[in-house]
Amino acid sequence: MDDLLREFLTETAENISVLDVELVRLEQNPNDPELLGNIFRLVHTIKGTCGFLGLPRLESVAHAGENVLGKIRDGVLEVTPEGISLVLEALDRIKMLLTTLEKTEAEPQGEDKDLIARLNVLADSTDGDKPAAPEVVPEFAVPCGPAVAEAAVEMAEKLEPLKVDVERRPIKGPPLTEVLRVIAEVVHTERLHYDDVMVNVTVANKLLQCSLMSGAFVHGIRAFAVGESGPMQLPVLKFAYSEIISHSKMNILRALERAGGSVESLNELSEMSGVEKSLLSYHIRGGRDAKGLEELNLVGIDRAKQGRLQVHLTEMGKLILIGGEQLLAPKASR
Repeated sequence: MDDLLREFLTETAENISVLDVELVRLEQNPNDPELLGNIFRLVHTIKGTCGFLGLPRLESVAHAGENVLGKIRDGVLEVTPEGISLVLEALDRIKMLLTTLEKTEAEPQGEDKDLIARLNVLADSTDGDKPAAPEVVPEFAVPCGPAVAEAAVEMAEKLEPLKVDVERRPIKGPPLTEVLRVIAEVVHTERLHYDDVMVNVTVANKLLQCSLMSGAFVHGIRAFAVGESGPMQLPVLKFAYSEIISHSKMNILRALERAGGSVESLNELSEMSGVEKSLLSYHIRGGRDAKGLEELNLVGIDRAKQGRLQVHLTEMGKLILIGGEQLLAPKASR
């Protein structure tokens, strides 16, 4: 089996286990914005990775589920037992597809039109209930005839989708760490509209420009630059670098941070991270099917007294954690 596919199967199974628990919590706490943001990002990650690997059937089901969760996140849909049950049905379908994918290394034959149609009906169920936006007629500074005024209104309506809110943030201190901190702050504030955030990397300072691009990469948000020919969107991953790392790996990194950057034994790390000692070696050292934190250059390992392994955060690991609480994976597990 391809290493990338094996890694995808492992990480997706872990994400779905978290989703099962989080969706139950959502039914009990329907107005928790952080919980809604976590659930949406997990499904968004699964969908994005399926698209990257060329798995259209999995991607279609995940996309339909993402649409429903996006409407709930934005307050368009209410959390109901029926809605949660339908999303859980989509997760069960994804699990079934993953089981076959793991056995045959290919998606099974078949289609999911009925499930996708029901998800789409739920997502679109309130579209017609929204009050129509009031008509805005611009005032003109000079007299004009009805035809000109009508053309101007039509042009204003066409340009309306291109309007964006712009916010400036000062960068004080070391560019790389400060940029990562500021971008993380913005992403956390706008977590309910995560996909709407863009970073302008058009600056004269090369180090600052590289820092801005790194920040966009770490958080999986879009970046653009303005050149002589106009604005250009840069190719950025559809999901955050932190989401490439499993929740257990993120918990290990966070535990090391709480410990001051290093621990003296695996027993201590297991207790602090909530990851069983038997699994620590897999997450740190990796295996044939996945890269570990050491190979990803996020932790380093030294031999301490009495043969114990001392694990410490690397500079890259510290930078990943600068992103704040939104990079911390949910602790719930099955």
